[in-house]
Amino acid sequence: MPETATPSRSDDLALTEAGSRPHSPRKTRLRAIGVLCWLLAGSIVLPLPLGAAGGYLSYRAGDQDASAVLTYAAIGIPAAAGLMLLSLVALRRTRREQAALAELRQAQADRIAELGATNERLNRTIETLEGDKSAAEAASRAKSRFLANMSHELRTPLNAIIGFSELMRGELLGPLGNPKYRAYAADIHFSGTHLLAVINSILDVVRHEAGKLELQEETLAVEDVVDEALRLVAPQALRGEVEFRWQPPAPALPQLYCDRVRLRQMLLNILSNAVKFTEPGGSVEIKAALEDELRIDVRDTGIGIEPDDIARIMTPFGQVASMYSRTHQGAGLGLTLTKALVEQHGGRIALYSAPGVGTTVRLSFPAERVMRTPEPVDLAIGQGASS
Repeated sequence: MPETATPSRSDDLALTEAGSRPHSPRKTRLRAIGVLCWLLAGSIVLPLPLGAAGGYLSYRAGDQDASAVLTYAAIGIPAAAGLMLLSLVALRRTRREQAALAELRQAQADRIAELGATNERLNRTIETLEGDKSAAEAASRAKSRFLANMSHELRTPLNAIIGFSELMRGELLGPLGNPKYRAYAADIHFSGTHLLAVINSILDVVRHEAGKLELQEETLAVEDVVDEALRLVAPQALRGEVEFRWQPPAPALPQLYCDRVRLRQMLLNILSNAVKFTEPGGSVEIKAALEDELRIDVRDTGIGIEPDDIARIMTPFGQVASMYSRTHQGAGLGLTLTKALVEQHGGRIALYSAPGVGTTVRLSFPAERVMRTPEPVDLAIGQGASS
């Protein structure tokens, strides 16, 4: 429903001031003069009935003294003048109040007209924004459909390329002849596998944006999934001469309720980036701990990231322009997909880095996903209490 403009507190104060301008010190003085007039009229009018009563009694007694008549006239004339003055003062005050009320009504009418114009502008703006939002949503849906269709269309021939290159690389149907053919087949297999991984990542991001990324959840040991991810990244670390440091915590962590494949995928993305951007001789350390949440930290001694670039690399296809990003393969979807997956679990990702120091990526899973074991009960204490 379109929002409407309503008078704010400042508007109310403006209207109040507009209507209260006549109530100035001048009006206070006029009120004081009015009170004095009332007192004067009262002091003059009050003797009038008394004089009239005395005159009536003198008339009944046959006293026709002229001095009594003059006294009554002297009292009655000022009383009438006082009443006339009082009426004039009251009339002037009434006119001023009517003028102030008319000014207040005019100010209110002007403000209402101004609010009406503002409200009309707001309605037009809302209509424009709603149209832009609908267009953006339609474009997003079209993009998602296009990427989903293209991902499917690309994966089908890629599977054939990977499969045939695997046959040629292994020479299952006989020798290829020239040894370079075997190397070419290996390159084709590697490139096809890499491209397939990129397409799968794009498809996962599209599914997340469309709200169709589903989880196959189970209760599992975090240490086992970390071991699986390390074994998969070990060849890459060996080629890059990067050392892994991982010591499972003792005692063991409580089990975590999550998607095993997706958790391993998150760790693979983070570990692969850590190895990729760590120079030979460096190290990557993995730690897992339970506080209020279950946290998994991956810290490397790599080149690090500028603080201003952290937000950029968390966006789809976001990369930091450097020698490493230009010479190392990657589409810039790893952290984006990891962020989507951990948020799908109700958790969050945090990244801490500085150039030349290294980078730490932290995955945090909420406490409700941690399967805590109940504390053991001391039966001896329980028996003593019951006895």
